[in-house]
Amino acid sequence: MATLSWSLPVLIWCLALATDLWVYVDAKARADQGDPVVVTIGAWRIDNPVTWFLCCLVLWILFLPLYLRSRQDKAPL
Repeated sequence: MATLSWSLPVLIWCLALATDLWVYVDAKARADQGDPVVVTIGAWRIDNPVTWFLCCLVLWILFLPLYLRSRQDKAPL
């Protein structure tokens, strides 16, 4: 039972990191094709794959859904 108490947070962190890496790879592929995923929040603009990755890394619960929503507005690859 003791292994279960620490394994769930580790699993969640691994899932978050894996999705952050996917965001970077997907955003980079779209930017390389000339169709970047862009979000503007007030004066703040997210349009760079590295920025997407860092935002998702820091505030995954907020920026992953924002990325998915912004990506949805674009044509699929």
